[in-house]
Amino acid sequence: MSTSILLLPLLLPGVATEPGAGLLDTVGTPTVAHVDPECDRLFGDVEQRAENELSRARRLVMVREGPSYIDVVQTGGWDDPTEIAIRGLSVVETSIGEGTAVIQVLPELGFCEPGEYEVHVDDAIGSSGRILAVFDSVVMIEHEGALRFLRLQGSGARPVFKVSWQSRFAVVAPTKSAGPSRAAKSRRRRKQ
Repeated sequence: MSTSILLLPLLLPGVATEPGAGLLDTVGTPTVAHVDPECDRLFGDVEQRAENELSRARRLVMVREGPSYIDVVQTGGWDDPTEIAIRGLSVVETSIGEGTAVIQVLPELGFCEPGEYEVHVDDAIGSSGRILAVFDSVVMIEHEGALRFLRLQGSGARPVFKVSWQSRFAVVAPTKSAGPSRAAKSRRRRKQ
């Protein structure tokens, strides 16, 4: 298990958004669509969120944080998550029950007004990432088809993940009918 951190620049193509389609607002301000329309390039719009939700539902069967590890059951294609650092972003707060995290956008990002933004499971993280789950001090994401995680600023130990595979389909064996067996039918015929 490697302890290296991937440091990736955020490469985002221009994304057109509809007026009023913004998902994220600066923490502590009333809900207003498009506090900064540039942030939709980072966190996605309503359409992107719906696509992310479908993708997560197809690939992620179950994810649960236990006392000693985070259990991930998936339908294939993912290895153990690796830590990632994205230039200009840091996790400053997590809320497990609500599936939300607060991401600080720093001026070095170069777009999206600097500040703190609340993000949710299924929000995008750039053009090639999506939030899959939020834990006590970890945000698990899919980035460029691989499992990654972002740690809360100043968090201690690196989390341990147990990633398991589960088939997308099941073979169902035929069940016996609740009716009488062949032997019972045969006995009834002899008695008649």
